Amino acid sequence: MNSNWGAGGFSHTTSLFKCIQSCQPTIDKSEEGEGSSGSLSAMRFITAVDMTQPQFLGPVSRELWMRIWSRDEDITQPESILAAAGEAGLPSALAQKLLAMTSTPEVKNRLKATTEEALNYRAFGMPALVAHVNGESHLFFGSDRLELLGNVIGEKWLGPVPAASKPRM
Repeated sequence: MNSNWGAGGFSHTTSLFKCIQSCQPTIDKSEEGEGSSGSLSAMRFITAVDMTQPQFLGPVSRELWMRIWSRDEDITQPESILAAAGEAGLPSALAQKLLAMTSTPEVKNRLKATTEEALNYRAFGMPALVAHVNGESHLFFGSDRLELLGNVIGEKWLGPVPAASKPRM
């Protein structure tokens, strides 16, 4: 498996943890995950995006996050996922292809492996981030822990939106 946990510095897995940062998924272990009340469909879609179109991973994850957490919209149905992909700039034909990939063994197995990897780090909620520093792994849970993460990796946390410049009047 191609992992992005890395041996040094800050890193995270590609599909699950990037999704975690954006859409706070639940893990649906039922056999009929599609159409359930969980976010398995969205997580599989994000996994397919990561496997084939990683340049869209951030925008798609963010749009799914906004749908479920800011606008209280659905992310479980195919039409909702496709709408989110469109808002994120993913071309419609490509989004349809990626949605079809969500039922393939490759996507399912990649998501299972990524989930196992997260569990091996004892991730218990999302977002979860792992920093590898001096041979030790440090797990951080929650976006409110980014300042602590910065401290561990020797970077100053400037907040979620550091000021770029002074406003002009």
